[in-house]
Amino acid sequence: MKEHINGKTGNTVYNLMRDLGYHFQGQDEKTKELGFARPKTGYPRLHLFIKIENDGLTLSLHLDQKKPVYDGATAHAGDYDGPVVEREMARIKQYIESQTDKS
Repeated sequence: MKEHINGKTGNTVYNLMRDLGYHFQGQDEKTKELGFARPKTGYPRLHLFIKIENDGLTLSLHLDQKKPVYDGATAHAGDYDGPVVEREMARIKQYIESQTDKS
């Protein structure tokens, strides 16, 4: 599930995500997206990618049901919509928007 939030936050993305219970996993050098997960280890887990853009943040969220089956594989059983993902995206958006300057 993808969403875009306009405006600038008064806090860093890292702090916002920590407030929401997410743990930083790294940055994709090609896309420049920041990766976060909740919980930090284990499955199922929520997996969030954030791209910082001039007009705000683009969020991409999915639910990893289980870890990849093969070593070195990135494919997984992920849900990109559904009630769990929708509720979590709403929670994330509500919190970030409460911390965002819309002017």
